[in-house]
Amino acid sequence: MGLCFSCKKNFSAVTYERKTKDGVVEEAYCYECYGKHFLSAHVDGHENGRQYDACPYCGWTAEALQRTALVGCSHCYHTLGGVAIPMVIRMQQGQDVHQGKAARIDGKTVYENRKKELIALVMHYGNLGDEQRVKEYKSELEKLARSVGVGDV
Repeated sequence: MGLCFSCKKNFSAVTYERKTKDGVVEEAYCYECYGKHFLSAHVDGHENGRQYDACPYCGWTAEALQRTALVGCSHCYHTLGGVAIPMVIRMQQGQDVHQGKAARIDGKTVYENRKKELIALVMHYGNLGDEQRVKEYKSELEKLARSVGVGDV
């Protein structure tokens, strides 16, 4: 591919087909210009202080991520992090390393997994400075402890 249609500086990486009265014109953009021109910059994910509702690298949307639990590319974890990170934490049940599905789970294991998940979510949102969600997950953690008769969590 050649240079970006918009900035004429970076090499193009993404094509965009635009319909004109004369037919279809294919334009090639670098990732940065493609993100600027074609992707909305708001909602959950963020990268370098910017909010995204779609990944500027692959075009995968936050809605698609929530619906399928799949990312479009490795950049989605950063650009759609507000959706992706909590989803990964829930999938891994708070484990540091994903260990796959367990064949049989007893009540204690369910409690421990949920506890680890909630602690990981508190830490994640604490790092983001989202005090409302931190408070929400701490409250869930306390409810969980009370439900099994445990004093400290």
